[in-house]
Amino acid sequence: RATGSRQDLITLGAGPIYWNRKFNVEFLDDVLRVRGASNILQENLFTILSSLEMIASTRFFAILELAICLPFRWLTGNTHKLAHRNWGARSMGRAVDLIHSACNDIIDDITLIHDESYMLHIFDELLIDLPEFKAFMDYEFKNKMSEFVQASKTKAVPLKELIKELFAPTNQDNQDSTQMLENIAAIGIQALIDELEDQSKATYKYLSISGSEFSYEHCPDEVKQSMLHTSPANDFAESSFAG
Repeated sequence: RATGSRQDLITLGAGPIYWNRKFNVEFLDDVLRVRGASNILQENLFTILSSLEMIASTRFFAILELAICLPFRWLTGNTHKLAHRNWGARSMGRAVDLIHSACNDIIDDITLIHDESYMLHIFDELLIDLPEFKAFMDYEFKNKMSEFVQASKTKAVPLKELIKELFAPTNQDNQDSTQMLENIAAIGIQALIDELEDQSKATYKYLSISGSEFSYEHCPDEVKQSMLHTSPANDFAESSFAG
C-alpha cells in the first residue's frame, strides 16, 4: 500500500529482517521437516531468506537506514527547533551535500559500505554545531535499550548489536554476503548519485554543486536567517490528510 510513496519503509524493515533471518530460517527449517507438512508460503520464504542476494540486500538497506536515513530523518523533524544553533530549513542543504559527498566516496572505494568507522560518521561535522543531534546519535547507537532489556537490567543495546552484525558479522551466512553486498552497493549508491544529480528533479537544486540559490552554499545569508524556525518538511500538511 506504500509503493512509491514511502520508500523509507524499505530501509526501516531491512534491519529486523537481517537480524531475525537466522532465527526465521531455523524455525522454517523445523516446521517444513514435519512429515506431511506442506506450505508454499513458508517454502518460498525459506528459499528467499536463505539466498545470499537477500542477505546482502537487507544488509545494504539496513546500513543505509543507520548511516543516512535515521540521522537525516531526525534533522528534518527537528530543524524548526534549532534556530538557536543558527540551523534552519536552508541548512538541510549541508546534510544533502554530505550525503552526496559520501556517495561519491563509496563509489570510489566500494569497501567503505561495510566500514563502520566511515558509514556511521557521514554527518560528523554537524555534531559539533548541533549538540542535540549528537545527543540523539549517542542515544540511538550507544545507550538506547528496549523496555524488556531495562526491566531485566541487562546491558544489551539493540542497535549496537545490529551494528556489530552489519559491519563485523559473526554469522557465517552474513560473512559470506560481503562480496555480494559490495556488488549491490555499487548499483544502489550509483542510483542514489544519479537521483541526486538529476537536474530534472527538485532535489538537484538543493545540492551546492547546482549553484542554485536554494542550496546552502549559494543561498543568501538573509534568506537563511529568514528561514530559521521553519520546518523543511511537509509534516503539518500531511497530518491533515492522516486526520
